[in-house]
Amino acid sequence: MTLDRLRAYRSIGLKLDRLREELAEHYVCEPVSGSRGAPSFAKTTRYAEGYPSTPRVAALEREIAALEAEITEVERFVQEIPDPQTRRMFELKFISGERKPTYWQVAMMLGGGMSEHCVRNRIKRFLVG
Repeated sequence: MTLDRLRAYRSIGLKLDRLREELAEHYVCEPVSGSRGAPSFAKTTRYAEGYPSTPRVAALEREIAALEAEITEVERFVQEIPDPQTRRMFELKFISGERKPTYWQVAMMLGGGMSEHCVRNRIKRFLVG
């Protein structure tokens, strides 16, 4: 996992939301009339619904799937960090909330007299391995 991929997590989430909204605009639900067949031939109405097979819908579905895979991979990486305090640093800095906090803000949220340098260095050391 790289620092750039972690930093991109929130922007990927926003892009994913926009793409899902665009895909939802392509959703179709239209009535289709027909008969049930012998012997009554009763006329019925059913609804055909779903996404049309267009190049744009296919492209949106591919892009959404790729972004969802990236989100899942970043979240899995963070969840698998064995040290709870280090994991919490990564969650606060890269995953939680709508806005990215500074290292100083992460240190304040963690408490315990931790400095922004401690948070920054622990994250970098963990990524280097």
